[in-house]
Amino acid sequence: MLDLPPSWVSKLSIERERYNLKYSNTGSKTRLYKRCKVELYAPNVHEMGLIMRTTSYNDLQRTVPTEIFELFKNRRDKLFRRIRIPLECKISESFAPGRPSGIKELVTIFGRKRLMKFYLEARLDGLLTREETVGKSMVEIFQNRDDFLNKREVIVDRHVRSRGQYISYTLPSGQLGDLVITSMTETFDRNEEIQASLNVAKRTFHITDGKSSYAFHYDRSQITASKALYYKDESKTNDYSSKYESSTDPAAHKDEIAEVWAAEKECYSEIR
Repeated sequence: MLDLPPSWVSKLSIERERYNLKYSNTGSKTRLYKRCKVELYAPNVHEMGLIMRTTSYNDLQRTVPTEIFELFKNRRDKLFRRIRIPLECKISESFAPGRPSGIKELVTIFGRKRLMKFYLEARLDGLLTREETVGKSMVEIFQNRDDFLNKREVIVDRHVRSRGQYISYTLPSGQLGDLVITSMTETFDRNEEIQASLNVAKRTFHITDGKSSYAFHYDRSQITASKALYYKDESKTNDYSSKYESSTDPAAHKDEIAEVWAAEKECYSEIR
């Protein structure tokens, strides 16, 4: 065996505070590339928890940024990545598990749209995604719910004023004020434990028209499905569903109508 002589270099010693800085005495480092700038920060040095920022530019002078990519660490709000596209007014933020709302990703196009994705295992209502189009609509996608709800859509109109006979539902929208809801739609997966003609597949509440339309699931041996139309104006003819078709008791039809408008109020409550 070869017995090597001891090293003549003294033992390396770095203070923990300096080692944590990682990049020089300031804890940061900037590198310039062609149409790109990279900023590196040691953990817990930047006040926002930033550890890396990469800025891509449209010109060689690096004056017009096209994309800003940022990585974070040790943030209380669980944000770990953010991508900004200034020319499109778009921001995409990604979050680690642990937020109370269970949000996973937030994509915002200022003044136009907002998309939210959630950790399914972190929510009790089964909400998977929510997409909001400013001043127009909101769409929610669900999964693994006990009531088999898979989608809820709300249509609003900023130009309609809540003064009609049936217009009574509004949705708050920040600077736009309260927007009038014109329709609410819910769709459901098939529940095999319920008869197809009674199992609601889609129901739409037309708020401004004072009516609701129901569509039921298809049975295995049928090529058509049951439908129903309900009006708040009792003077109009109602096309009832098959739920009470065999009943001659007028109270049964009233119970069916009461269920429809109770479902409408519940839908509005969930939206709020």
